[in-house]
Amino acid sequence: MAQRLPVYQAIAARVTAWHNCQKPEANESQRSWTPEHKRSADTICRNHMPSGSGIDNGTQIVWEQSSRERLVFKSALHKMDENGYYDGWLDFTVTVTPSLLYGIELRFVGIQGRDKFNHLDYLRDRFDCALREVIDC
Repeated sequence: MAQRLPVYQAIAARVTAWHNCQKPEANESQRSWTPEHKRSADTICRNHMPSGSGIDNGTQIVWEQSSRERLVFKSALHKMDENGYYDGWLDFTVTVTPSLLYGIELRFVGIQGRDKFNHLDYLRDRFDCALREVIDC
């Protein structure tokens, strides 16, 4: 029977396993699982993290900055001007950390000024909902 976990926990488990497979003390059998852990987490990310509706390049895991206590994602928002035309890209990262009160906390980097006022609530809602979705894994 499949285990049901929120997306953030499913990805964190695979990121942790990926890092463990790369430790110097890992044996050859453990190291052979490295690509599978990465592929599995990338698939979860591709299938469940925000993509479309302005987040037109999807969301990717930043592997080297992610750990069992922090997930880092990179993404971009295809901005629109007041006339409804595309007006460039807003590149940003999202850092997910544990919270005793809320389960997870999200921190966005790369969004400032007018962009923060216009887009942060939308992005926070999209990422929070995606990360908390419970999936079979």
